[in-house]
Amino acid sequence: MLWEARIEAYIYTTGRHAPDRPRYRIVVLFWHTYEDTPNALRQLHAQMMARLNGALAASWRRRALRSRSPTTSAASTAWRSSSAARGVD
Repeated sequence: MLWEARIEAYIYTTGRHAPDRPRYRIVVLFWHTYEDTPNALRQLHAQMMARLNGALAASWRRRALRSRSPTTSAASTAWRSSSAARGVD
């Protein structure tokens, strides 16, 4: 999913990960150092998060379309919504 968007990252589960409650972290790699004003770096951070979220959302949409079970799709949507509200550990 991230590879297709040309985002190089490491994804790993946290210590609190469980099959019924998945928890993970994503570490995105940059090829060069960014130095600028705090406001410019905040803007860059927002742009990169939007790119990452877009890549993940596209992957989830493809997965939901492949799924023939409305229960699976609904569960996936519920998990994403609750994960966004909780944040990632």
